[in-house]
Amino acid sequence: MVAHGGLENNAHFLRVVRHKPDFTGVARVCVDRYGLTLMIRFNLMFNFNNRFYMKSIVQKLLIVLAAISLMPIAGYCSEAAMDSDTFDGYFSRYGNDSTPGSTTGKSLYIKFYPDQWVILLYVPFPYSRSVAPETVHQVFAKVKAMVNSSAFVKDKFGLLDEAATANVEPYHVENGRALFACGSSGTCATRFVDGNIQIIKQGILGEHIIEYVHVRE
Repeated sequence: MVAHGGLENNAHFLRVVRHKPDFTGVARVCVDRYGLTLMIRFNLMFNFNNRFYMKSIVQKLLIVLAAISLMPIAGYCSEAAMDSDTFDGYFSRYGNDSTPGSTTGKSLYIKFYPDQWVILLYVPFPYSRSVAPETVHQVFAKVKAMVNSSAFVKDKFGLLDEAATANVEPYHVENGRALFACGSSGTCATRFVDGNIQIIKQGILGEHIIEYVHVRE
């Protein structure tokens, strides 16, 4: 028997949201908005031209104004892009094998995907200290192939000796930051710094920043 999302019933679903947000369409929406604006503006120009026989200089002026008005939309579309290097490998929380890991009882790894999904992987500590980076890469690949919606999944994934928890969530890019839901902490923002990342959580007294190191394949 196969559970929702293609997982066999030996995987333990803690929560599954069946609705699948189409964040992969962000870039497409930008293109559509851009194209639609062009179509409307130039249709208006040419219709106006056909009816009132505008002079050439007025046509050129309207074209310039239309191009200027499209600039904010082009800027909006650029926010949908992320550096392709971000998708190479995963990010490991700084101190996973020391105090942060022992304090929380787990090591945390994060991987972003071009189709705008992010996976947060929680591996029990101190077992996580014996898990090789190659195995973490394989676990991420297994989770991505098995789950196609927001979910919490607890399993050994055929690779681990102890069960880990994978949290799969959609993300979107805003003002150069990837935003996604991160459990009970609400929304997390990702700041990209020198090839690594900082996860920013809003706390009662201000921002709580956690450093992550890039582990490439």
